[in-house]
This record gives sequence, C-alpha cells and structure tokens, in this order.
Amino acid sequence: SVLAIISSSLANDKYHRAIALSAAPEMRLDYSQGNVFQQNVYDINNALGCNQSTKADRRECLMETPAEHFSIKGDDLPGKLGLDGIASAYFDFPLRYGEIWEYPGMLMTDPSVVQQSPRNLADGSATPSSKVKVIISNTAEENGIMQINKVNIFLDTETLNETLTTCYAKVTNDSDILNKTYTMYPDMYPQEIWDTLTTDMRATCPTNDVAIAMSESENHDIYRLYIKNAPSPAGMPSFHAWDTAALFGFIMFEEAGGVVTEKDLKFRESLMGILKSFAEDGSLPDGWDTFPGKTMTLTDSIDEMEVISNEKPQQEICEKLRELDLVKYGWQN
Repeated sequence: SVLAIISSSLANDKYHRAIALSAAPEMRLDYSQGNVFQQNVYDINNALGCNQSTKADRRECLMETPAEHFSIKGDDLPGKLGLDGIASAYFDFPLRYGEIWEYPGMLMTDPSVVQQSPRNLADGSATPSSKVKVIISNTAEENGIMQINKVNIFLDTETLNETLTTCYAKVTNDSDILNKTYTMYPDMYPQEIWDTLTTDMRATCPTNDVAIAMSESENHDIYRLYIKNAPSPAGMPSFHAWDTAALFGFIMFEEAGGVVTEKDLKFRESLMGILKSFAEDGSLPDGWDTFPGKTMTLTDSIDEMEVISNEKPQQEICEKLRELDLVKYGWQN
C-alpha cells in the first residue's frame, strides 16, 4: 500500500514522490486489535499449521510459510475468508454482509513498521528530509466494477429501492433516507445512483477526509485527483481500475471485450502525461495546487478533459452524507 509506506518511518528518504490510485484510505486497527481479529476470526495460526507451544516456534513457522499462504488469493486454507465475499463487501454497500466482511486485508498500525495511519500522518514519525509530494486519486464509480461479475445490477428504480431500503436499515434510522438519496443524485439512472452512492461512501468522501488530514503534515504536499472519465460507449461506469487499464494500454479492457475509442485514448494520454511528469520531476499542470485548495478532475469530455477546481470531489454530497453519519465506512486498508 502506497499510503502505508508514506506513513512508515522506515521508508523515510526511500522515495521522492508517491502516487496512490484508488487507495484504501483507512487503517482503523492497531496491531493488538488486528491480532485478536486474526486469531479469533481468521484462526490464522491453526490455518497455517503454526500452532506450536512457544512464541519463538510459532514465529519461525510463520516466517517459513510461503507468502502466498497469507494472501486472500492463496491456497484454500481453513479459517481463511473467501475471496468472493471479500470482493463483494469491499465494492458494496457498507455492512451489507456484516462486520466480518469489512476487512479485506490486515494492514494495521504497529510500533515498528506503520506507526500511524495515513489519517494521522501529521502526528507520526514519517519525517523525510525533504517534502514529499503525493497524488491521491479515485474513480467516480469505483464500485461499478461489480457489473463485470453481473453483481449489483439495477435496471429499474423498484429494484434499487428494495436493495437500498435493506442496506440503509443497517446503518441509519432516518425514515426519509431514500428521498434524500434521490435528492443528492438527481437525473441519474438507478445503476449510476448505486455505483456513485456506494463509491462516495466507501472511497470519494473518506479519501477527501484522509487527504485533508494528511495535508496537515509539514513533510508532505497532497494533491487530489478525481477521475470521472469512463469508458465508451456511454453508460459504462468509471469503474475501479479503469485508470490502471488505461495506463497499461487497455489490455485488460480489450481482453474483457471492450472497444477502445478516441476518447479513451485521449484519457490515457492525459493521465499518463500527468503521472509521467510528476514521477520524473514532480511537475504538475499549471494551476493544480495542493489539497484541499485545489482538485484535478479528469472528466468524460474529450474537449475539456483536465479541469482544476476549488472544490473537493463531490463536496456538497459528502457534506450531506457526513450529516447523515455515512462517511465513516471508508475502505479499510
């Protein structure tokens, strides 16, 4: 995780700049809480066969265990969470599947490696000798990626209402929440409402908050990038990894049956130009200043793709979601 490296004192002066695309903003657990979770939920020691009587022997066993055994994509070991459930919860409505599915990974703060979460970067010991520039981004409809797996498809308002009613019941007692949702997202079709709403709750708004907190660090300059650009044809979402697909030549996109258009190529040229210049010498497009003062948005318009504004991504909607206490479910790293 780029944000974890930024927050680690062990990485001081190991890098000059950082780019975090669709970063999970939150690290809510410290190592003690994480250990309880791993032992009681993952049952990690028994799952890996490292249940020796002494701590030294258990440590040696864990150190000798192949790395892939610790991965959610690794072997189907007892006590491990299934990848399908994890992916569903990560790109879905908060708490829809319960608390256990809110933790797709176990990156946590600890006394040695990542002493502070990104949110608390200003209070940490990550103090490089020169100021580090950081770009933090997300796409506008990260959770639209689930459409690829034919999950969370909403073709009509009735289906969306039924699902939202069930989901909202787990996070709010507001009896008018559906009407407030449609007020926040007017003139959108049902699928777009779901993808944007859940992304705002999971990624956009929490990322804004964490980026603002990170900007308080004297050792870091934070730049906010928001990607509204979406693949053609019209109606496809600006899904998770769309930016990565563009950077690497749309290979994944074309393998999945996508057809690259002139607008897509323009998006790739714009995004690659920004990130390449930033990586090489730290330069950024004229007018793009640090967050929360400025935001760079890559739009869905081929004529005006790079737009710099004084507003935070989804600023008004994030304020309303915060009033409803619905901005506390950011992706857990």
